[in-house]
Amino acid sequence: MVNRIKEVSSWIVIGAVFCGLLGMLSYQYLIFGVGTIVIHGEEQLSEEEILAAAHVESQQMLWNIDPKQVETNLANLPWIQSSSIKRNLPDQLEIEITERTPRYMIQLSDERVVLMDEEGIFLDYANSNDPWDGDTEIMDVSLEFELGTSPNNFSPERWDCLMEILNWKDTLVGERAFRVTKLTDQEMEFWLTKRLKVEVKDMIDGPYIVDMLARIVSDLSRKGISAGTIQLEAGYDARFLQEE
Repeated sequence: MVNRIKEVSSWIVIGAVFCGLLGMLSYQYLIFGVGTIVIHGEEQLSEEEILAAAHVESQQMLWNIDPKQVETNLANLPWIQSSSIKRNLPDQLEIEITERTPRYMIQLSDERVVLMDEEGIFLDYANSNDPWDGDTEIMDVSLEFELGTSPNNFSPERWDCLMEILNWKDTLVGERAFRVTKLTDQEMEFWLTKRLKVEVKDMIDGPYIVDMLARIVSDLSRKGISAGTIQLEAGYDARFLQEE
């Protein structure tokens, strides 16, 4: 009889401990589960797209969410430049995002049209008939890329050089026209305006070329010269040749 009482008592203790643990877990879930998710900064993206990329669900344990992992997940969206995640007691997760701003609509040689920011990151495919009040440029060169990246078939230095030229072109010349016809690790050839062609024969020092080209084009602009060819050759011998 005594053994039976001890056995029953043991089961009662085990049951009490189990119920206690279950109660604690339930309490923690109810108190610290994600009840609301607040998103700030979205314009191009929808809340559904952001939540799907973040891999965060309502009622997920708040303290089991790794903010850095969520930021890493969100970085996979081409439109997101940066994000910040906060856990606010008792049950709120706050997501603050900074979206990239489309600066250019690029028409590619394979007839695709894509939006690009001023850093040269491709954001999304577009339709050339869509409303657009930014700059439209043409790149008649083969570009291999995925959305959210810059082209992977050109070195970052050459692409940065091209982006710097593209970003300041409208401040130096009046005509809005830009067309790339050659882009390699050694050469660059593009039309800065509809009639002003630039040929870079030596791409050893991209930043130096950009600085020199900016000064040359600025000088031409002041002189009212808008037709001709600029040639930057090996040794950085730069000259302007007017069309005859």
